[in-house]
Amino acid sequence: MHYSIKNGFFMLLLLAQSLLAQPANEAAHYARVMQEAQHIVQQNKPDMVEQLSYMEDVEPYLGIDAAILIALKTRDKELLRKLIRDSGEMTAAFGLPGYPPIAHVACGNCTYPDGTTDYANTAPLRVEAYPQQAELVEMMAQRGWLINADDCLSIAARSGDAETVRILLKYGVNPHTRDTWNKTPLQWAQEEGRNAAAAILEQAMQGTCIFPTWADLYDFADTDNPESDLAPLLQTPAGRLSAFCWLNYMRDRNNELSLKLIRSGMNLNSHPLCGLTPLIVCCGNISFCEGHDSEWYAFDEVTPYPGQAEMVAALLAAGADPNMPRGYSAGTPLITAAQSGDLSTVKILLEAGARPEAKDYSGATAARYAAAAGHAEVLAHLLSVCPELIRLDPELLRVATENEHSECIRILQKVTESGNTDK
Repeated sequence: MHYSIKNGFFMLLLLAQSLLAQPANEAAHYARVMQEAQHIVQQNKPDMVEQLSYMEDVEPYLGIDAAILIALKTRDKELLRKLIRDSGEMTAAFGLPGYPPIAHVACGNCTYPDGTTDYANTAPLRVEAYPQQAELVEMMAQRGWLINADDCLSIAARSGDAETVRILLKYGVNPHTRDTWNKTPLQWAQEEGRNAAAAILEQAMQGTCIFPTWADLYDFADTDNPESDLAPLLQTPAGRLSAFCWLNYMRDRNNELSLKLIRSGMNLNSHPLCGLTPLIVCCGNISFCEGHDSEWYAFDEVTPYPGQAEMVAALLAAGADPNMPRGYSAGTPLITAAQSGDLSTVKILLEAGARPEAKDYSGATAARYAAAAGHAEVLAHLLSVCPELIRLDPELLRVATENEHSECIRILQKVTESGNTDK
């Protein structure tokens, strides 16, 4: 059966609403939504991406998530590239309700039992690798889309794709983690006879420790000697990474020990705790809105601290990615630095290649956070580097006006009146 593009989108909208309204029939509705959306993709990919990215009257991000799932299920590398490029900062990238995280779809071809309705809690009967698997997984990992992707390493281990396993380990997935069925990735690889993947996992498990939870880290807060206090963590790269984030986010900002840890060798582009990268942790003193999930919501407050620019520069020099977002695309290092108001940090990030036009899940740029907080110098510098932010983020003047930041209002009006909004 063939549909016009217009009718296809109308059907997708209705089916998506139906999916949300009838959770008991999730699997069936999911299949129909995906079938309809895939038909649209086959007819007109660019229009599909544009329309799905901005669907209204449905669960937020459902349309873009459906598009991402289509790109992964059809192994369409170019479509996924476009989604990452055009909407990468604005999507939660979860997939549809009741279905596995998209990391499951990326990390192998999964075959589930017939009649299964709760995929999130059902082990696949079989997992096979597919062409370009590792490349697609790395594209997702680079955007921070693997955070809390339950069981993704186990799926990759079962698929037997050794390169995918390497990539997941490189981006900080813990090889000791146990999945819903209380098995480690190594156990799955051994059971499935995936010898190459098993060898990589065995080696990784010798060189890492289990990432501690926040509760575990609080136990280290009882003495005045950080190196002695954190000694159990300092023995492995994974532990050092957790210790670094603890020192710089929850404890005392011991810059001397932090600089030593940066130089000790650890994956600076992983998200060890609360969806935060080490670089974002160091872009300001962060406090979260009370009761909010730190991986989703904007920070309640970000303030600068002594040595902030030095710490950020050290992380960048050691290989930290200036554009690696928080978990679920909730903001970039530049956004955090702009919110803190530290101009030196903002300049260092921009010089390292941070993209001023990058947005968080709500569509806000670093300039909007600077305007909302009244950081006029930061706002002026961002606009001098990227004048088109006036056009790309039309909320700048509104947030500056609402917060009565007269200097920010003057800067925005001056740039607008000059007509220099396209670099």
